[in-house]
Amino acid sequence: MTDTTQDYSNVVFSLADINEACQRHITRYYPVGKQLTLGRVGTEVEQVKMHAFIDACLEWANQEAPEMVELYRLTP
Repeated sequence: MTDTTQDYSNVVFSLADINEACQRHITRYYPVGKQLTLGRVGTEVEQVKMHAFIDACLEWANQEAPEMVELYRLTP
């Protein structure tokens, strides 16, 4: 039996790959409909939590050489 886990630690991703991964990660927790709903009728606590998560993901994407493992550690 072989290990099917991939090690991407030395991979350099394109800007498109980074932005796509960031978008997928955000919408995994906050699909667009949920983002819109929370923006309109969510409590202040819910909105702050969502905005902090999205900001953290965008901050990750804007690093010089972001590592995917770091993105996946970000949770709301």
